[in-house]
Amino acid sequence: FEFDSLIYFSGGDYQKGYELYKIDLQSGNTGIFKDINLKQEGTYINQIKDCNGKLIFDGNLIYDPSTDSVYYLNIQAIESVCFDDKLYNVDFSGNLLKVNLQTLIKDTLYTNTGNILKNVRYLTIDGQRLFFISYDSLSGNELYVSDGSKYNARLVKDIIQGEISYFTSYLYPYNGKIYFVAFGLSTGFAPWVTDGTEAGTIVLADSSLGINYNLIYPEFSAFRNKVFFVFKSQNNGVELWQTDGTVL
Repeated sequence: FEFDSLIYFSGGDYQKGYELYKIDLQSGNTGIFKDINLKQEGTYINQIKDCNGKLIFDGNLIYDPSTDSVYYLNIQAIESVCFDDKLYNVDFSGNLLKVNLQTLIKDTLYTNTGNILKNVRYLTIDGQRLFFISYDSLSGNELYVSDGSKYNARLVKDIIQGEISYFTSYLYPYNGKIYFVAFGLSTGFAPWVTDGTEAGTIVLADSSLGINYNLIYPEFSAFRNKVFFVFKSQNNGVELWQTDGTVL
């Protein structure tokens, strides 16, 4: 990961184990950046990101180059994103936490009805909105959107009413919309798109296409104002499809 003319990476040796190393692109010098775990097994760094001029390692270790300081959040993060000068982490319990990078104060996020967010995954930024999948016993796994404040997360659309619902892909942001693959009772597994509103959340594939929804390839890619994806239909087999965000 390149940051401030340095390359950061996870490496190891027999004495320190896996730790965080850096390469100076100007001098070519390589050395350990921080011996996080003094034991021989070390610490394997998986995720590195730049969050408004600070380096974030695995959602837990923060490096501020302006003061050459390292801070620990004591969070076992399985997923993290930077949004609106804040760090958002999903911890091992599946809760969504917000960290103020200036004060390091941590806060748990809730829905707009006061329920704690559970089993959160697929954190995705689109403009000034944070999208993710979360679970509750009434709606199951569904798509939520938040502006990042404590009691703001709201359900975008209850695609399947009741506890059983499925999302089989990450969330793909493009041109103010989010593309994803989900299961609906009338559609099966199908590609969907949302603008963040219930009315603007629609299934892209019409049933008249004769789609076999049991086999869909949940990958999206954008090119020249179109979003491309591959799935298998009964009429055409496995083919490449494109959409401008409207029903096929």
